[in-house]
Amino acid sequence: MKIRKPINRRVNTARRFAVLCIAVCLILFAVGCSVNVRLGGRKISQEATQVFESYQVLPDHGYYHIGWDTRPYAIIALQKPYQIVDKLWLGFKADSNTLRKRVDALEVFPERGYSRAYGYYLTDEAGNRIGVYYSSISIFSVEVDQTTKTVAIAMDKPWVTGDRFDL
Repeated sequence: MKIRKPINRRVNTARRFAVLCIAVCLILFAVGCSVNVRLGGRKISQEATQVFESYQVLPDHGYYHIGWDTRPYAIIALQKPYQIVDKLWLGFKADSNTLRKRVDALEVFPERGYSRAYGYYLTDEAGNRIGVYYSSISIFSVEVDQTTKTVAIAMDKPWVTGDRFDL
């Protein structure tokens, strides 16, 4: 009769746990691949910059800003029916006067290496334009859910990562 040592039980338990973790990760990966969220794109554009700097209100676009009304950090115009899902982005009714105030008040972060504000075209995964973005803050990624027509934007947050926390 062999007596099992407690060490073998620990090894077997650790192996089972590792196999279970791998199985869960594979399942989550498979589920993630089946969801209709795809990376969109962004392309820096002088034309997109001019849209904002000329205070041009795009028809059939919803407008959002992040930050305060009197000091936004970024402004987005998304083609309808797309909408942004992050609660930090606040929708506003755009007319040329309101847009002028937001663009003129847009904060630039020169102390963090950001220069002037510039425009991007936002695209879906097929490369179709779905909106424009204006800020001195870089965009890291654009996620577009074609099923719900929602957009999520990951960007640098100098008001959080720097010595300021005023949002």
